[in-house]
Amino acid sequence: MAPTGTGAPEGRRIDAAEFRGCQALTPETETSTHYFFAHPHNFAVDDSEVTRSIHQSVVTAFDEDRDIILAQKRSLALAPDFKMILFSIDAALSQFRWVVERRLAEESARARESASKVA
Repeated sequence: MAPTGTGAPEGRRIDAAEFRGCQALTPETETSTHYFFAHPHNFAVDDSEVTRSIHQSVVTAFDEDRDIILAQKRSLALAPDFKMILFSIDAALSQFRWVVERRLAEESARARESASKVA
C-alpha cells in the first residue's frame, strides 16, 4: 500500500507499507499436511503488537479456510473416484504436478533398469 501519487504503479514504493507472503505445504501422510507460513512486513518493525496483529489476522483467515478445506476433504473421501476439474488459475499447480509425475516415472524407470542389470 502506498500513498496516492507516489508512483506505486510504476514500481516506486515511497512510504509504502509492504507485506510479503510465504506459504509452504508439506505432506505428512496421505491425508494430512503441515502448513507453514510467514508474512513479514516493512513497517512498524519495532512494534511487536503490529507484528502480533498481522500474525493473528493470517491465522484467523486460515482458520476460516480450514473449515472449507476439511469439508472438501470429507466430501472427497465419500467419492474416491471423483476427478477434480482444473481451472485456468490452476495452471502453475498443474505444471508442477506434471513435472513431479514425469520425474517420478523417470526415477522408477531407472530403478527398474538398474534392478534388471543386477538380476
